Amino acid sequence: MGWEELVGPIFEALRHGARGTVADYRVMGSAWGFDLSDIRTKCELWQGEEDTLLPISHAKRLAEGLPGAKLRLVRGAGHFLLRSHSSEFFALVASR
Repeated sequence: MGWEELVGPIFEALRHGARGTVADYRVMGSAWGFDLSDIRTKCELWQGEEDTLLPISHAKRLAEGLPGAKLRLVRGAGHFLLRSHSSEFFALVASR
């Protein structure tokens, strides 16, 4: 992955300012208005084992709070694991 591929989406997201990003972080850091345990839809969470942006402990806590959730730790993948595992991910989504 080249530098432009890595930072290009970040620059595009911030092209009109950081207000949207700030609002996202505000929402993520505040009460969501529901308990994770109330969600009954099965889900699969993917987390790269080499992710340096989001600790695995966060994904584990999220999976523990969601009844029926499955946490898939992807060996050798980082935060942008969808780039290297997109065909596998979309095959899984299409099969459901």
